[in-house]
Amino acid sequence: MVLFLSASFIFETIDSDSITDYSFSVVLMVAALAIVIGLIKTTIHHHKLAFNVPISIFAFYTFLLFFNNWAISHYFLVCFALCVLSCIYFNFARSVVFVIVQNVAIGLLILRDNPVSGIGVSLMATLINWAICLLGQITMLLITRSATVVLNKALEQQHSFSNLLATTENYIAMVDQRNKVVYASKTLSKMGDIEDPVLVQGFRDGPLSIFSPEKPLNCTRGKC
Repeated sequence: MVLFLSASFIFETIDSDSITDYSFSVVLMVAALAIVIGLIKTTIHHHKLAFNVPISIFAFYTFLLFFNNWAISHYFLVCFALCVLSCIYFNFARSVVFVIVQNVAIGLLILRDNPVSGIGVSLMATLINWAICLLGQITMLLITRSATVVLNKALEQQHSFSNLLATTENYIAMVDQRNKVVYASKTLSKMGDIEDPVLVQGFRDGPLSIFSPEKPLNCTRGKC
């Protein structure tokens, strides 16, 4: 996204014949790109990127326009796009913090008479653009919250089911729609000292319960 914003800035300033300090702008672009790449590569818990990456890009783009006399007029569109980028990481709390920090910064810029909507745009038009951007961000946050709740429930159910399979003493396996084994319980895996659950082929006298996506199967000695 840094590359896209940088290319958009260069092409639009050239097309509009705006007075721009390209030497400083290029240094700022390279620094922003290095910071974002560094954050992505060094962050262990990727949900933290829901704040770190968009706030870095937001700071970069704000400084870029601030030091070039706000030559671009789609500042609020970029702000909304950064909110969408934050929501992609599915961390509702960090996305909320980012949106709050971003809008506080926008409010301060407007109070200092910075033409964030472009040179010559009235204050009323700027406030309307800000309100539309904020409404879009709130909508994205609500969608993210709903998706995050559903995702967390699914992960909890998966974790609970995995614990059940790992601790049960019964012979349990899971197969996919092609009847290919995708998981076997520890009890089943240890039969015959076989470590790989996929290699389990023979069953002793105990019954084997197979959970199939379509219907449950009860197998004894390898016969279903």
